This record gives sequence, structure tokens and C-alpha cells, in this order.
Amino acid sequence: YYALPYEYPYASDGTLVHPGNRSQYFILDQREGSQALERLLNTANKTDQLKAIVSTSFAYQLLPSLKISTRAGIDYRNSNDMYYINPDSYYGSRNNTTTLGGRGRFEEGNRRNFNIISTTGLTYAKIFSNVHDVEVSGFYEYNYNNYNSYGFTGFGIDGRLIETPAGVTNGSATFLPSISGGKTKSALASFMAVGRYTYNNKYTLTGSYRYDGSTRVAPVNKWHGFYSVGASWMAKNEEFLKNSTLISDLRFRTSYGQTASPLGSDFAYLPTYGANTSYGGVTGIRPLSPGNPVYDWEYVTEFNAGFDLGLFRSSRIRISADFYNRITSNMFFDQPLSATAGFTSLPLS
Repeated sequence: YYALPYEYPYASDGTLVHPGNRSQYFILDQREGSQALERLLNTANKTDQLKAIVSTSFAYQLLPSLKISTRAGIDYRNSNDMYYINPDSYYGSRNNTTTLGGRGRFEEGNRRNFNIISTTGLTYAKIFSNVHDVEVSGFYEYNYNNYNSYGFTGFGIDGRLIETPAGVTNGSATFLPSISGGKTKSALASFMAVGRYTYNNKYTLTGSYRYDGSTRVAPVNKWHGFYSVGASWMAKNEEFLKNSTLISDLRFRTSYGQTASPLGSDFAYLPTYGANTSYGGVTGIRPLSPGNPVYDWEYVTEFNAGFDLGLFRSSRIRISADFYNRITSNMFFDQPLSATAGFTSLPLS
């Protein structure tokens, strides 16, 4: 978008003008942005994905007040990526790290992700004396993720064999191919307890506690407990509002609790090495990240108070208001390091 509105990237004979041929044309044909267009027209980037989602659930009433339930879901994705640069184009003819040897590029890779989550638990629910409503639940949840990837990049492309690995020249000092791959697994296990007590459909107390363990957190902090408490008052059910035609719904509520999340990447607390460097033409191994053995969760503590108001029949007008105070601690960030450290940053929380 640096080009002026009246500029046209093609010469009068219909040829796209770019740095490789602009000397053959009048200076007014050397237009801004034509190099980007030439690259766009001679590059292919495609992804084909197979995705499957399966879920199931089961519940059984063991006793009139006791129920067991389980839910499970599977998410499977298989993606095939292809990247191609036309060797006969100006962009593909340049000799650099993108098009090694100056004869295009062909890249193909596969990514496979498998995720499963299951939740199993017991729920006890009973109403005593028509006014005491009690519900207590306990659950175990497991979330597992498995990711694999691999790929290759070849150079010295035969322009007659378009977008196929058959066009790649066998490895040589000029057209040195490369391969890549990765594999990682992660899991999150949770033990949860949830309780609720309601008196006469007016006053409700709630509480929950969960104990989580994540492979994305350093072993010293892998397991941690989180809690929440809450209370609400259904004022509409009070005698002084029960027969009101103006106020059809009125509820006051408040809650306080703590949640947390692990780091988004797998095993970032570990120092890692990679075979993505060379010395004297020989592949070598170098440190990639310093790791952090005391990496912790990112915690969020929140207080919330508010009310819900419904006016007229069937709550034709609804008003909700909330006040909250949210505090985040141990926030994830990357601390920049001196170049002499050998790393660009250090992951901290």
C-alpha cells in the first residue's frame, strides 16, 4: 500500500514489472509495490485439515438423592501444510535463506493434535422439610494433549514439477535440504468439590474447592488448590415483594474466589537444546531457552458483588449491575536478558 492510486504494476505489454526486469522498461514503469505482487502470484501456501470431534455422556441414579455421571470428549486434528515458491519467478531466483541456491523452494509438513477431556463425579441433592435445599458434588477431571509435527524443506526446484516433492533436487552443497519435527505431551488433573445450600428459595450459600496438577508447571509448584465462596439473596421471594407487579425479579449476590492458569506452552520451565545450528558445515546442538525451575501458576483473585432486577411482567425490562475487584499475581512475562547471557529472555512468573 505504498503505491499511488494511479500506479499500475504492469507495463504496456502486460508484463509485471519487478526489480529483475525493470531495467528493460521506461523509468515510469518502475512502480511501487510490484515486487510484493510478483511474490504473491508465485507463492502457494496451503493447509488441508482433517478434524474430528466426538463426545459422550452417561448418568445413572444410584439412589433417589445420589447420581453418578461422566462426560468425555475427544478432539482430533490432522493438518498437512504445503509451501511452494516458483523457481522461475524473480522471488524464487534470488539466492538467500528463503530460496537457497536461487531455484525456488518446496516445503511440506504434517501436524497432528489429539486432545481428550473426561469428567466423572457424584452428586448428592436433597430437600429437607421443604425448605432446606442441599446439593453436594465431587468430580475428577483429566485433560490430556498430545502434539506431533514433522516436515522437510527442499530447494533446487524443477519448474516443470509444480507443488510436488518430486521437483526437489537431491541434497547438495548448493541445495542443502532441511528437516524439522517436534513432539510434546501435556496433562491437567483436577479434583473438585462443589456445595450449595438454599433456605426456603431465598438465601443461598455456595462454595467450591479444586486441587489441580499441571505438567506445564515446574514440579515444585505443580499441585495447587483453589477455592471460591458465594452468597445470594432472592429478595423477590420475600413477603414484602412477592405480590409486587412492578418488580418481577430481584436478586442480590456476592462472591469471592481464586483461580489460576498454567503457562500456555509445554515445559517452558525446562532448559532446552536444539539441533538447529551448524559449525564448519557440521550440524550442532545449542541451548534454546534457560528454563525456570520455580515457575509457578498465574493467580487471579476476584471479589464480585451485584444485583439483578426485573421490572414488569415476565421481566420485560432487566437491569444488572456488578462491582468487581480482580487482582492478578505471579503474572507471566519474559524478562529481557543481556546478549552476553546467550538468551534473549528469561520466562518469569
